[in-house]
Amino acid sequence: MKWERGISWRKEKEYSKKDSRFVYKLVDAETRVIQGAISMSDAEGCVFIHLIESASHNRIAQRKYVNIAKLLIAFAGMRSFAIGGDGFVALLPKTRYREYYIKRYGAFPLTEGKLAIDGRITHHLISVYCK
Repeated sequence: MKWERGISWRKEKEYSKKDSRFVYKLVDAETRVIQGAISMSDAEGCVFIHLIESASHNRIAQRKYVNIAKLLIAFAGMRSFAIGGDGFVALLPKTRYREYYIKRYGAFPLTEGKLAIDGRITHHLISVYCK
């Protein structure tokens, strides 16, 4: 599978051994094909997403699955609720995706270029994608 240029999931797996990141892949149960992946860690009052990505075959018009990123953000929100973070999720998006997260998820700015997604949003995503 072709992932976005510049992202190294192999490195994320190595980081996870050093700094308590959780790295997950979303796999189709029938075909065993990876549909997306997320790297996240517990932070103070939230979950921090280090990397999130839909597989390239889910970023084209003729795709089998839609909303992979929403499902992965819902998953991070579930973790945030579990650790007492009220569903808050933070991330440091690439500059070109900053407006996307603000418009699509109602993300709001934090310090150092980071964005946060409110627990009400992740709660909604959980109710839709994690039944």
